[in-house]
Amino acid sequence: MYSEVSICNMALNNMGIGRVIAKLTDATEEARACKRWYEPARDELLQEYPWNWAAAVAELAPRSETSPLGAYVYAYPSSALRVRNVFQADAPTVRANWMIRRSASGGRVIIADITPAVAEYTARVTDPTEFPPTFADALAWLLAAKLTLSLKGDGEARRQDIMQYYLMSKQKAVMADANEGLRRGVNVDDNFSIEAQTSVVTEYVDVRK
Repeated sequence: MYSEVSICNMALNNMGIGRVIAKLTDATEEARACKRWYEPARDELLQEYPWNWAAAVAELAPRSETSPLGAYVYAYPSSALRVRNVFQADAPTVRANWMIRRSASGGRVIIADITPAVAEYTARVTDPTEFPPTFADALAWLLAAKLTLSLKGDGEARRQDIMQYYLMSKQKAVMADANEGLRRGVNVDDNFSIEAQTSVVTEYVDVRK
């Protein structure tokens, strides 16, 4: 079972740092850096892929305002990091035409052509005990990449080496997640590659030496 501290210590280990932290409020350079970067790294990874385990569905709250871009305006779900789809609430097989825009009064809104509406979205999951092992591993590598410049001072080359490990770890997490459900009628196999990935890493430098 994972915690914020255990994932941070995994990241430090991935960087080749032998010291560990006991809590994020420790008066150490490592703890301060982890506290600064842990949440941004977590939310970034959650946004990057439509994880099955982080999916949520909720009815959208209508806003009183109107928009020339669509007939109905809804509040953006407060716990959402990424809206995936909007559906007719009483006919869930009917998908809406929708878009995300900024409200004139501030904040994001969803503009759609149907009412009532429900949204499927990626939730901001903050409890690390809910993270699958492969996701936690990928998060530790991404966090390590963000910590490298401030803690190791070895420059961009080391960060790029760690990013290679992160890309492979994320690919494993995506495969494991996709195989718990169906996407377009087929499961993901060992030949799966992440869409929009610039490269698949086949050789690695051990950055922990």
